[in-house]
Amino acid sequence: MSEGTGKGKYWVRGAIALIMAVIGSIIIDQIIFREDIAHRQLFEINAQVDSLMPAKEAELKRQAAGIDSTLSQKEAGQKALKTEVDKTPFVQMESKETRPVPASTTTIDSITKTPVTQTKIVTKTFYVVNSVENPKKSLIVALDQQIKDLRDIKMRYDDRIVKLREEVE
Repeated sequence: MSEGTGKGKYWVRGAIALIMAVIGSIIIDQIIFREDIAHRQLFEINAQVDSLMPAKEAELKRQAAGIDSTLSQKEAGQKALKTEVDKTPFVQMESKETRPVPASTTTIDSITKTPVTQTKIVTKTFYVVNSVENPKKSLIVALDQQIKDLRDIKMRYDDRIVKLREEVE
């Protein structure tokens, strides 16, 4: 085949060229189709995300709206509580105390005509009015913390709504 004058060597070279062309086209097709398959998968994922997003977004918005209403209620309660505490920073607390008290009685002795004093211990009830700091003032701190926590939760929900597409993908 190396020195022949026949057409056989041309046929062999042609067959090798044809085989190389087929192999090359298969490799090129695999590369092209791989990119097409990747694009098709991405398109299908985007279609699924687009179909899931409205329901997920509506659920997150519903939960965020619930937190908003709770937050509004807490803030209204906080405002009313602060107004009440500002109006009456101190309240009058009545208390009842019983204490032993000496009670003296003086009588005149009929025989000696001298005054005789007798002392007895008697329990007496006293009503005491104390002015103390409004106990509702301590509720304000707890309410402030609840409002802060609710705002943090609301912010997380808002962030999740913004990043929802990435999360669903």
